[in-house]
Amino acid sequence: MSKLLSDRNVSSIKSMDVLPPNFRKTAEKKDKELVVQKMREKGCDAIMTIALIDAKHETRYVQESTPYYPIGVPYYGGFGTYYMYGYDNFYSPGYYTDDKVYFLEANVYDAATEKLVWSAQSKTYNPSSIDDFLKGYAKALSERMTSDGLMLKK
Repeated sequence: MSKLLSDRNVSSIKSMDVLPPNFRKTAEKKDKELVVQKMREKGCDAIMTIALIDAKHETRYVQESTPYYPIGVPYYGGFGTYYMYGYDNFYSPGYYTDDKVYFLEANVYDAATEKLVWSAQSKTYNPSSIDDFLKGYAKALSERMTSDGLMLKK
């Protein structure tokens, strides 16, 4: 996300550059004030959060398929050609499949007032890899933020 923002001349600071991954364990103040203080010290105008809000497995049934082939198709002449060519093409049994569904939420807050200024929720099914998904997700977010007037076009 930081790269896409910088491509649009929006300066950004990654939270991991300001707050170490274990800051919640080591910080004396474990509340939002520490985060807000660090963001304000860096001169941030906005705070963007992206969170996985739910992950589910959904089982669904994929119906069988029975395509229709009209008379005149070459295998209508004898049982051998029908069996070798047509049988597997006529019927594909239904089956159950398990989908992984991820629900994400992105929020942008005004750093000065801490008020929510923009929010988007999305879901994705069966991402092939987390890296590929995140690249596409960041791009979709930046495009949506642009179309909603939160960022200038490239």
